[in-house]
Amino acid sequence: FERYTERVALVYTGAEWVYQDGTTRTVIRRRHADLARSLLTSNVIGETSVGMVRRSALNEIGGFDESLPSCQVMDLWLRLCERFRAASVSEALVRVTKAHDSSRITDNVADAVRGRALFCDKHREKLIRRGVLHVYLRMSGWWQQRRVRDSRHARRLYLESLRSNPVAPFTYVLLLASYMPMPCWDMLAGCKQFV
Repeated sequence: FERYTERVALVYTGAEWVYQDGTTRTVIRRRHADLARSLLTSNVIGETSVGMVRRSALNEIGGFDESLPSCQVMDLWLRLCERFRAASVSEALVRVTKAHDSSRITDNVADAVRGRALFCDKHREKLIRRGVLHVYLRMSGWWQQRRVRDSRHARRLYLESLRSNPVAPFTYVLLLASYMPMPCWDMLAGCKQFV
């Protein structure tokens, strides 16, 4: 922060993820030319603990949107990056424990699904204007498919994504694949992990 002007309101770093079995993974987020656009579809910065925010900027944007049951951090980073600049430190300066715990927001599936839908509603105009609504909907469909294991809802999201952008080949692939039985998905996920 000392190296930057007041226009830089967020500085974020990489993290070392520590899993329950003791394994670790270092995650250094890549820089994005248009960070706000990237944050419309995915939390490309990471957990709250990886960021430092100027208090004045946090106050200016109104802090966290507590009406969101999930996606609060992505929403916060997005609103900060729409008004201010961000900088990154390309080292892992934070250690994050990745334990499955029902008290974690990301592990509450019902809240996560509702939060994704509310985030989409809140930022729909921006998603459309920036040409990424179909990407967000496709990712939400994939989330439904893998985390919630709800192929029917995933298909609805894939179809909505295709209405937003009918020229998205990968969405067609996911839509067709959503008709596969769940054990096939599990086998493919296992192969991906192995590779």
